[in-house]
Amino acid sequence: MAPTLAYSNTQTGSFTTGTLTSTSFTPQTGDIIVVKVVTENHLSTFSTPTGGGWTYTQRVIDTTANECYCAMWTAPVTTGGTAQTTAISKTDASTAHCSMTVELWRGGQLAATPATCDARGTGSPSATITTAASGSVVSWADGDWGAVGGSPTYGGGATQTGIDQQSPNFYCAYYAWQSAVSAGSQTLSMSAPTGQTWTIIGIEIQASAAAAPPADVPGTQIPPGFLSPMSLARMRQHRWAPDVIQAAVAAPQAGLATGAGAAGLETS
Repeated sequence: MAPTLAYSNTQTGSFTTGTLTSTSFTPQTGDIIVVKVVTENHLSTFSTPTGGGWTYTQRVIDTTANECYCAMWTAPVTTGGTAQTTAISKTDASTAHCSMTVELWRGGQLAATPATCDARGTGSPSATITTAASGSVVSWADGDWGAVGGSPTYGGGATQTGIDQQSPNFYCAYYAWQSAVSAGSQTLSMSAPTGQTWTIIGIEIQASAAAAPPADVPGTQIPPGFLSPMSLARMRQHRWAPDVIQAAVAAPQAGLATGAGAAGLETS
């Protein structure tokens, strides 16, 4: 199953040095936190995000001149259940409009080296990322240094998670995600606003590995051909006593009569 978005929040500001702080959220063990930042000035610098005690790793940064500053960090949640915020501080001396979107992804995982993208251009934004796994999502951001305003239209079935339009004089930032059903090339795009001076960054979040099947009941040897595999799996999953399982295997109808039938078991 593909990862699901459990939380998102966008914060905006305009300052020399200052901090953007998300609202409170409660992650679960195994969640992935994604932090995306866009500013109007490529000279912007930021500290590493903080919050929850997790290790935040920078995945993408673009500081190309005459473009928006765009950067992205991720953090795995090792022990969930405690409310937290996520914050990041601007540390350079230039005044700039800036924004941060925090996303919390559930049922996902990051590859040892996640697939990412970083592209720039003019006109209608469009970039590609090559995902490594099926059933992934791509979290991405677009910074428009040209500050073209208007209602955004996303391609690829993307869903917006944040926006900051400081048009026409400063910048515009768009934050989104989209599904990547199959591994391979994915297009991240917008058909509006047009005429942007855009920078797109993105990262693949893969689906979590499937859970292992229930272990067999220790010490039980079950000959094949008496109960259906589904029935045996149910008995093992619910930890039936070995002697009861053996009795049901030896005489399925007797086992059903003594209680196996109440669990919806089937004979083969």
